[in-house]
Amino acid sequence: MPLLDPLFDSGLLWQGAAPRVSSCESLATGYAVLDKALDGGWRRQEVTELLLPRLGIGEVQLLLPAMAALASVDKFQLWIAPPMVPYAPGLLQACLPVEQQLVIAGVEDMSAQLWSAEQALSSGACSVVLLWLLDPAQQPQTSQLRRLQLAAERGQTPLFLFRPQWIRQQAVRDLSSPAPTRLWLESHSNSQLLVELFKRRGGWPLSPFPLSLADKFSLPAAETDSVIVGPWRA
Repeated sequence: MPLLDPLFDSGLLWQGAAPRVSSCESLATGYAVLDKALDGGWRRQEVTELLLPRLGIGEVQLLLPAMAALASVDKFQLWIAPPMVPYAPGLLQACLPVEQQLVIAGVEDMSAQLWSAEQALSSGACSVVLLWLLDPAQQPQTSQLRRLQLAAERGQTPLFLFRPQWIRQQAVRDLSSPAPTRLWLESHSNSQLLVELFKRRGGWPLSPFPLSLADKFSLPAAETDSVIVGPWRA
């Protein structure tokens, strides 16, 4: 029905038997199997949640191809509360200009982290924002995550939000997530992730599938044990 087309195109309404590709602009992930699962790639104006059982399984490496593509735009790439300092040689290896990278570290208050993300998303000054909310004692409420989604839409900027895996089982209403796309990640084997896309706009959840990271960016070997997959340096 023509009157419903805008709702179908926005992903707010969809037909279960015939999922329709959203008109929202997408960004290729760099992985064909993931692009197919996401109907074209990451959404440029949405919050995407990545749920982790632990750090260092390749969660940042998963985003590097998209970040490298976004680096062609003269904007900042903002890292908020990363668990470790991004490793400059690794960023360069991944074709990420170091001068575009901004890191907000040492801020432990979640409200300040959320405020920083919202301002950055709304401003349009960043090509991408990465935010880590890993503290079990500090998890955002639904209303706070909705503000981030609205900010991403205003600034046409993607936000990748890293959260602990147990959030998926969270039944408390105030802590449910309005993020349009949610993925659960697990280490599958060497250079592979197991990805479960359990929430996506305009489609049913998908069964877990393996994703190989080996063919993308080969990060420099660590000189000490203080460097883990990221790229990071402690």
